[in-house]
Amino acid sequence: MVGQGLSPSRSDTSRNLGNLSKFLIAFLLPIAIAIGVTDFLPPLLQGVTGLLSLLAVALTARFLGFLPAIAATLSFAAVQWFHVWPAVFPGRPPPFLIVRLVLFVTVATLIASISRRKESELREADEMYRSLVELAPDGIGVSDHQGHVLFVNEALVRLLGARDRSDLIGRQLADFIHPDFQEARRKRMTDLVAGTPASPMELKWVTLDGRIIDVETTGVPVHRNKKLLLQGFVRDLTERKKTAAKLEETARRMEALFSAALDAIVLIDSTGRFVDANPAASALLGYTREEILSRSVGDFTPPDKKAAVAAIWNDAKSSQNLRGEFANVRKDGEVRNFDYAIVSNVLPGLHCAFMRDITARTLAELSVRQLSARLLQLQDEERRRIARQLHDTTAQNLAALQLHLSRIARSPAASDSAIRELVNQSIELTELSVAEIRTLAYLLHPPMIEDAGLLPALRWYAQGFEERSGIKVILDLPPELDRLPLEVATTLFRIVQEALTNVQRHSGSAVARIRIERQPQALHLEIEDEGHGMPEALRQDETLFLAAGVGIAGMRERVREHGGRLYINSRDNGTVVSVTLPMVEK
Repeated sequence: MVGQGLSPSRSDTSRNLGNLSKFLIAFLLPIAIAIGVTDFLPPLLQGVTGLLSLLAVALTARFLGFLPAIAATLSFAAVQWFHVWPAVFPGRPPPFLIVRLVLFVTVATLIASISRRKESELREADEMYRSLVELAPDGIGVSDHQGHVLFVNEALVRLLGARDRSDLIGRQLADFIHPDFQEARRKRMTDLVAGTPASPMELKWVTLDGRIIDVETTGVPVHRNKKLLLQGFVRDLTERKKTAAKLEETARRMEALFSAALDAIVLIDSTGRFVDANPAASALLGYTREEILSRSVGDFTPPDKKAAVAAIWNDAKSSQNLRGEFANVRKDGEVRNFDYAIVSNVLPGLHCAFMRDITARTLAELSVRQLSARLLQLQDEERRRIARQLHDTTAQNLAALQLHLSRIARSPAASDSAIRELVNQSIELTELSVAEIRTLAYLLHPPMIEDAGLLPALRWYAQGFEERSGIKVILDLPPELDRLPLEVATTLFRIVQEALTNVQRHSGSAVARIRIERQPQALHLEIEDEGHGMPEALRQDETLFLAAGVGIAGMRERVREHGGRLYINSRDNGTVVSVTLPMVEK
């Protein structure tokens, strides 16, 4: 398959001389042949010279080209007109001879055109083949039957680290084969010389600069001009081998991580079917790997959670990363709680889920929350006891003391102005103490929460806070509110109390707003200020609650106890504390 175009091109002078030779041969040879054939043939057969001329034109077009065939046509026409036809058709009128001449030239030109088209197609095919060979990414080479390199394309030049083709032409193929593969090369050469194409085979070659590369080779025997040539194709596998080795190493690492991971890992296709599960997943679910792979998402879910897990799965397929908490039922019926993280489309249509058993932690958190709730309950009860004691005992004692001092002030013993002044001052201090104790008792446990409900208690507290702090409190409360359970009303009051205390201590705000909105299924409370906000580092939810003091932690625990949600949104121009508690519509 060594095309003519693969040979070194001739010089322009040689090409021009060759073209001139073609024209001379095409023009002069027909004259000599036609005259010789005409003189040699008997008169009866001289008429066939036209057919012989057309055959000669076709052969000229085939082997010399279109323009030499046109020159031959004109030469044959001249010989026919001046030498052949006067002898074959004596006395015929010129129109007859002109018609034959036109017919001959037309047929000959048509034959030359057809031959030119075939020649053009062959030339285009040859040029296309040369382009494919030169532009091919794989190396292509030709050698003789003894293994001497006759031709190489540019890809093979680069592959072997040569400067140009001259570094490779004439060398033995064996020079580039690694010693470990010389025997395989000899066998392949024997098969090729015997006419058997060589199937693809991986070898190691040695480049001119000493590098050892992995290649895949194949070859075919080619006969040209009665010579046996061997054409080979070489593909560089070095980078592919390195990539494959890296992928294999990565796969081994991933398999080790997958198998030894403490967390459960499962792979799920887009239909929800489990396609792989690690040992930790089997331990978490209590099923063997084979049993897990025969199931789908939701098969391990408690019956009352199946709709929720279906929604989570739909979100997971469209989200890049989804996290949360859920519960599964083990094979033995035990319910286990776990954290999950789902990474969608780790490969197209393949999703990966990571699960960590948090049952013990959930139980511990539940115990802590129960303890916190109990502590808050005990705190409220203790506040109520202290408030009642201050109100019913201490305040009453001070009131009795005030009466005694008033009687002393009216007795003859107080006729002395100095004694009367001391008594009057004591009475004023007693009155002030009574007022402060009553205020303190109300702050510890406003009795009007039980008597009048949440809204009056908030109005009373907001008025007193505004008087004590100088911070204006704007109330946005509904005109009426159904009587709330005492625990819920106390929770909301304590949150307002804590939030306003933080406004006074930390925000620098001159105003605070309290808004309550009754929704069909929830009650929404919001406390907002116009201060400078919390420090930047504390504005994220997790950071805020981790770094917050007991006040904010207490607010969150109170809200959790009633199944509600607490949000704190702090910015440079203020902070908003939002609470939403679920409510059952009566």
